[in-house]
Amino acid sequence: MNKARIFTVIGLLGPLVVVSIMASNVWAVLNLSLIPSGRLAAVNLIALRELLGGTLTLEAIRPSILLTAFLQNVGFDQLTSLKLGTTIFFAVLILAVTFTAYIVTNNRIAAIFSGFVVGLFPVFFQPIFAGDYGLVSALALAQLSMILIMKFLNDGGRIWLGAGIVSLIFSSLSDPTAPIFTSFVLGAWFLFAFYRRSPRYRTLLVLLAVSVGLTLVLFPFNSGSQAAASRGTLWLTKIFADNVVLVLLGLASVAGGITIFLKDKWRAVAPLLWALIPLGLAVSWRLDFLLYAIPVVIVLSSASIVHINDFFRVTKEKGSKAKDQDKEDSIVFEFKLEKLLGVVLVALLAVSSLAALPSMERIQDENALSNEEVMIISSAASISGILDGSGLLLAPGRISPWLRALSGINTVIALTDEEIDRADAATSTAFRIRNEYLLIDEWQPFSANRSPFI
Repeated sequence: MNKARIFTVIGLLGPLVVVSIMASNVWAVLNLSLIPSGRLAAVNLIALRELLGGTLTLEAIRPSILLTAFLQNVGFDQLTSLKLGTTIFFAVLILAVTFTAYIVTNNRIAAIFSGFVVGLFPVFFQPIFAGDYGLVSALALAQLSMILIMKFLNDGGRIWLGAGIVSLIFSSLSDPTAPIFTSFVLGAWFLFAFYRRSPRYRTLLVLLAVSVGLTLVLFPFNSGSQAAASRGTLWLTKIFADNVVLVLLGLASVAGGITIFLKDKWRAVAPLLWALIPLGLAVSWRLDFLLYAIPVVIVLSSASIVHINDFFRVTKEKGSKAKDQDKEDSIVFEFKLEKLLGVVLVALLAVSSLAALPSMERIQDENALSNEEVMIISSAASISGILDGSGLLLAPGRISPWLRALSGINTVIALTDEEIDRADAATSTAFRIRNEYLLIDEWQPFSANRSPFI
């Protein structure tokens, strides 16, 4: 097998192997417990119950819910369908990033590296642990739509454009942040194409109109999204726990971005705008948009791998046979430090992503339900007729969403820490005293055999 065929096999099988390994890792994480971790996972099942019951709301027709409903109709149980649907969308995200890296860098190794880093990057596990599966599908479909559109802009082809439009529509339905992200990026691409008098600017104008139209049409429905409203206090602020990984990613992306720009400055503008715009939105508006920037930032960092064959070179110098100068053959090692820096940063990024696995396990444990809570939910789900249609049940905050999701009991849904604290105070104690140092629950104040819980 010659060298060309070897690279062809790597190019075809490499991304599929990376996607399979990384997706199986997510599947294993989701199956660490019977009930998925994260409060927002219950909200997804509540929307699924509405869809299967014939109630069509925007939450019920999001792609993550539609895929879960399809898998359930195929024969999987409810919880397995939810976990499998999330795994599929995560696999789509990895595959889309791999394809993006190949289009941007034209390097198979860089593409495989990008998929590997995305599959292990700690930030993308945060929404999974929190149960924010709608955002996972939005990230995957938005990434897919942008690279399909960029492929059309570079090389043409109606099939790329059609697939990009379909992905754009479904990504807009996935999460309130998705159509805003695509509108800003497409707007920047349109302005750049118009500046260069590119014939594609008319197509970009149509795509921009579609994205902005979806943003405006869906805004009244998206404004009531429970996931988008509560994720700021649930998990978004925790994504900076792995600061080293983010710093290395930033440095490596700068080195890779410079490499791409020097190679072809006009073709480099699209991925650079794609990365910078959501970063600006994250700084100035909502932190959610940072997750839309990180995949393409990883792609930019992978561009340094293109120079992996250039930063180190070994040459052999022949010795002189002159009478007055007799030198033996010598081997010369030549390093190019400016290219070596980018490769070192990329290697450190990969290692640091692996090193962050213990912290991800800790976050998983924080979001997972205890065995006692799982038993309570399972017991309540097996009891029918607890409340009539007009009744409303107040339960401890961590289990109240799951009672409605799995048994249909009309409960007060507590998602944020403050809401859970209030629900716990009302359901677990008669009197509560709390300051910044202590929380004291007097759970049976009239019993001599009980002591306060501190």
